[in-house]
Amino acid sequence: MTIQEFDLFKAVNIVADFADWDTTARLNHSLRAYCNYDDSEFLPYETLLGKTMNIMSGIISSLSYMHLSIYQISHQDLNEELEIEGYTEYDLYRYHYIVFSHSVALLQDLMFKLTAEIFCLNVPQRMIGWKKLEKELKKYNLINIKQILEDFYKCFSKHIDKRNGFSHEGLLTYNALDNYYMTYIWTNSHTIDEKKENLYPQYTKGSNDNVELLKKTKENFINELKLLATEAESYVISLCDMCFPKLLDQVDIDFFIEHGDNLKKLNNKPLNRHLEELGI
Repeated sequence: MTIQEFDLFKAVNIVADFADWDTTARLNHSLRAYCNYDDSEFLPYETLLGKTMNIMSGIISSLSYMHLSIYQISHQDLNEELEIEGYTEYDLYRYHYIVFSHSVALLQDLMFKLTAEIFCLNVPQRMIGWKKLEKELKKYNLINIKQILEDFYKCFSKHIDKRNGFSHEGLLTYNALDNYYMTYIWTNSHTIDEKKENLYPQYTKGSNDNVELLKKTKENFINELKLLATEAESYVISLCDMCFPKLLDQVDIDFFIEHGDNLKKLNNKPLNRHLEELGI
């Protein structure tokens, strides 16, 4: 199941779609409402829903690129053209890991932004720093959200640091990736002396032991990234569990009264639960 298939993500999509229809009908200038518009033309909750949808789209893209990076490492082989240019399989894996680590760093930024928008926190619109965000979270006693964001950083800090190091210095190292690299280097540098016993068959290029070692080292790298991608989705879902009820609370009750019957037909659990709480 992809992240956008979870009920909470669907709930926000549904409410935002109904709000878009309301906006178009009220302003009576169709698609002009979606370009070069003035925020003053929108009701506060319509603006909030629009910003939330944009952030959610970014979150979905970040998670998607994490999975795509893993897929490419798993399935992309070095072709002859790249090999002639001097590239190795390690270069391919390194390239896709850069995309993976960048997506992780972006995901953290978007989680900060989602929290700040929904809870109306007094932080910069761009480049939200942790210290200012943490101060606001403590101010409003949002301890559970603070814990989720801290746990996310603990889990992914080394990958965020790797991304920052590459972005600013062009340097990239990572244990699981480097383990493959060293295995690859040893494999290509080891030569067989027919007069001596081969003490390192696992590093003899083309041997069964060598093929298995390279395969195992690559699998370990891929499995670690897969685990991280699953963890990332888990943190996003936990954050949404905390944020989306607050988002729905900011939508005018008249909206839910007007659209209640149609919303119920969609049988979305978070929305149905919210409608019940409102007595609709």
